[in-house]
Amino acid sequence: MTARSAKDSDHEGIPTAELLSPTDGTISASSGDELSRTSNDTAAAVASPEQDADPSVLEATNEEKDASNEKEGDDEKLEAKKESETPPSPTLPRTRIGRLNKDDKKDIIDQADWQTMVPKKDIESRLVMAVNDGDDGREQATLYSPYIHKVCPTNYFPEVYVEVRSVSFSYPYAPFYFYIDQMQEHVENDNDEDAKSDDWNDFRKYFYDVYVGAFHDRVRVSLEEANVRFDSLWAVFKPGDMLYTLDDFDAPHLFIISRSTFHSHKYNAYDIESLMKKGGAAAAGDSERFVIDAWTVTWKGSSKVFSREVKTFVINVFAGTRPVSSFKIYPIKYHKDGDTESQNALLDKLE
Repeated sequence: MTARSAKDSDHEGIPTAELLSPTDGTISASSGDELSRTSNDTAAAVASPEQDADPSVLEATNEEKDASNEKEGDDEKLEAKKESETPPSPTLPRTRIGRLNKDDKKDIIDQADWQTMVPKKDIESRLVMAVNDGDDGREQATLYSPYIHKVCPTNYFPEVYVEVRSVSFSYPYAPFYFYIDQMQEHVENDNDEDAKSDDWNDFRKYFYDVYVGAFHDRVRVSLEEANVRFDSLWAVFKPGDMLYTLDDFDAPHLFIISRSTFHSHKYNAYDIESLMKKGGAAAAGDSERFVIDAWTVTWKGSSKVFSREVKTFVINVFAGTRPVSSFKIYPIKYHKDGDTESQNALLDKLE
């Protein structure tokens, strides 16, 4: 056996068998290099397993990655589509108005949301108003604000349904048409420190000025020529106004309007056939009338007393427009084309 070289000291602790040549048992000068190359090849094999992997396995793995990426892309597109199709939440629906004090801010909110946020017992005490359908099918505004109750002059409007906690008005909101200016003046001149004028401001800003005011203005303009459409008759007959008519002897007579409203009657097949035989008309099986309740004071000769008499007048539906003075009964301010002198002369004659 040959003696160890000085280089052997570098391999202290490594078994001799790993350093001997397999043929002659001598130390190989290149064994260290081969060991180094072997270690490097092993490390490379660990770092790059794909080099020795099955190509079919690699292809399947890549397909799975592509499918996963495609699915994530589809999910993102679906989420984006849902967001784009989601309608924006209405800022101010018509089923309101509720007012909620939150973080010292006053917000107008939807009535449905309001009822889920506020205990039921507190709704009437905080709600300004709500809009819904009345029993007759017409849109109806119910006022809950005690302050607005005080502002509304309901004594000339028997149709207004008054409860302890609410006052209701039906479309076309005639009381506001006749009295909105007086109501606004009352609010502006109210010196009551406890007056909750914010309720009135909310009512004007979020309901009347937005949904009703423009409609009322159009009706006023249409009446400037003293001609009226059937569906605008409510604006002509203001409760408390004086009416002019002729009695059975063609003598002028005056009445005071108590109330007026639209009435509708549905005819069945038998009714329509009977009306047609009598020469009547029932368009589409539906007949609408405008009904006026008015009162006057009459002299009863038999009992020699004055008595109050209530009478009902009916205006049947008509197409287009008609002069106000063409009706059997109409406000005296339209008499003689609105001539004030003729009206005063008539009043003096009837005193």
